[in-house]
Amino acid sequence: VVVATAFIVLGNLFLVAFGNHQSP
Repeated sequence: VVVATAFIVLGNLFLVAFGNHQSP
């Protein structure tokens, strides 16, 4: 459960960071 939660959190942060970086 902890691993799954950590993976989801990391994925969410990665998506946010990628979207922010992609944004001009």
